[in-house]
Amino acid sequence: MKKLVLVCFVLLATVSFVNANVTGDNPPKVTNLNTIINKITYPETAVKESIQGQVVAKVLVNENGVVEEISRRDFKGKEVLFDEVEKAVWSLEFEPAMENGNPVKSWVEIPFNFKLPKKNPMKK
Repeated sequence: MKKLVLVCFVLLATVSFVNANVTGDNPPKVTNLNTIINKITYPETAVKESIQGQVVAKVLVNENGVVEEISRRDFKGKEVLFDEVEKAVWSLEFEPAMENGNPVKSWVEIPFNFKLPKKNPMKK
C-alpha cells in the first residue's frame, strides 16, 4: 500500500516553465521533460508535514543544451523540496537558446510544482 501511495506522489509532481530571464532570441527548450517528471520523488518529510508548493530553479544551460550551473542560492520556494528539484534539474536536457541562429548560454528559471492528492474526508 505504501509503495502505491508514493507512486501517486511522483505522478503528481509536475514541471512547467515560467517567463525566464533568457539570453538570445529563443529560450532553451527541455527535450526530456516526461522522463524527468516520472523520476521525481516527493520528499518524505514534505509528505508527512503536508508541504506543497512551487520551487523555482535558476539554471544555466550551455551552448550544447547541457545544464552547466544551478544557482541554488536563487531557488525560490519551500526549502524541504530543494534537494529533489536539484537532482531533477541536473538530469534535464535542452535544445540551447538561440541568438541570430547560433546557440548561446542562457539562464532560465524552471518551476517545479509539488502537490499532494486531496484527502478523501470519507476515508479514515
